[in-house]
Amino acid sequence: MFISAMGHSHVSFNGNIAEILIDAGHNLTILHMFLDPDVTNRATSRASKYILYKPETVDFSGFLNMTAKTAACFDPNRPAGTDLPMLFSTRMKICEAMINDENLWSELKSTKFDLGISEYNEDCQEGIFEVLGIKTVIMTSAISMYEQIYNNHGIPNIPSFMPSVILPYTPEMSWKQRLFNTIVNYKIEQLYKWSTGAMHEFYKKRFGPDFPNLMELRKQKTAFTFMNSIEHIEFLGPITTKIKFIGGLQPRHVDPIPENILKKLESKKGFVILSFGTFARSNTVPEKIRKEIVSAFKKFPDYAFFWKYKTSENENLDFMEGADNVFLESWVPQYALLNHKKCKAFISHVGRNSLQESIQAGVPIIAIPFFTDQLHNAAIVKDKNIGILLGRENLNEVGLTEALEKILLDPKNIYTRQAKLYAARIKDSHKIMSPEEIVLKYTEYAGKYGNLPDMNLASTKLSFLQLYLLDIIIPIIIGAILILFLVLYVLKLVFSKLFKKTKPKKE
Repeated sequence: MFISAMGHSHVSFNGNIAEILIDAGHNLTILHMFLDPDVTNRATSRASKYILYKPETVDFSGFLNMTAKTAACFDPNRPAGTDLPMLFSTRMKICEAMINDENLWSELKSTKFDLGISEYNEDCQEGIFEVLGIKTVIMTSAISMYEQIYNNHGIPNIPSFMPSVILPYTPEMSWKQRLFNTIVNYKIEQLYKWSTGAMHEFYKKRFGPDFPNLMELRKQKTAFTFMNSIEHIEFLGPITTKIKFIGGLQPRHVDPIPENILKKLESKKGFVILSFGTFARSNTVPEKIRKEIVSAFKKFPDYAFFWKYKTSENENLDFMEGADNVFLESWVPQYALLNHKKCKAFISHVGRNSLQESIQAGVPIIAIPFFTDQLHNAAIVKDKNIGILLGRENLNEVGLTEALEKILLDPKNIYTRQAKLYAARIKDSHKIMSPEEIVLKYTEYAGKYGNLPDMNLASTKLSFLQLYLLDIIIPIIIGAILILFLVLYVLKLVFSKLFKKTKPKKE
């Protein structure tokens, strides 16, 4: 299993898959590619072999200074994809280091592998699988469907109703949104082509000029794709039978709610959780916004507010003055709190896991997205009425107060009702086949029957011109234009002769 440490959620998601397979008696070797210095969690402690790869030749400082981890992430005008070029560049450098690391190859080649598992957010592993002789691969995605997944399965990416994963659009887009969606799709595809092309060159330099194209290898070897999505809370587009939804995997270990937190919520009508995730660090929240948040919370004294906030030494906490119902917690057992009967709302950055955990618990969300797919998840929250899309532009006392009033003070609010309805739908659908069963059964199926090429869409072998019938449409248009010109030319000749015949002779 190849894991890229792009974020805690990515590592945890793939770690859950690893734990399911280990519980079933399978031996796993995990190659964990170090990427973000803040992501220190391991996928599992039970793998047969765990290789944490961090090349000394690569500079990781870009991650520590990315805008998503500074006060800039709270700026409403900051594009969600701002840090993507830095991310792609770092991935390429790590891939080059891996390819030329003899010690790594020696360690990997000491084991025989039957199947490879990796996430779509990386491409370098496709070459590793090829060198190791791995013929069958299961791909995973910790986020929603996006360009790489469509391309791999030959699914047409139609920007008229399939919104990009980094945009806050629903399938029903305006003309302007469809235009922007098309541009963003193109730019992301070019980023992947650039980075994957560079990685392919690294492999050709190391293993010879005939080394196969990485994306073609992936298309040939993918047996199934495991999506961290629940179809009930997703914008669905065209898919194939090779795509399996496993969103809602239950955490392997649930941390209990500490006694000090339980005591704080005992005397209250309910409580609200606030967490901006692992990217937006609490010490980067602008002071003005901190004060506005706490001012809004103080208006609801009957409710407790637990803010996941890691204080630093000698930090000025004047913004907390008089906030007897607001509690700064360096760590919160999010899953356990969401499933507590008194939990009324979740103010969240809307990461994929946070979205799914909240809705499965029947808790409405107040969404404040900052980075990449969080905007897509927030659009889902708004579209399905399972919460309120507040956004960075309304992260102030007025905006937050209005959102909390709609959820906490209106007993007939649609958001709580919808969240509970979707929770029930998801629970019943998982009785048919749970995400854990899908992971285990389809992994073992792929191990037994290989990459199942007969189940691939024929579109995987078509060029862009063929896929969209441009090789037919363009000749037809050209032919029609030629015929039109020919008809016009003949008519011109006919009228010219008629004109000459009818023209009176000069005396």
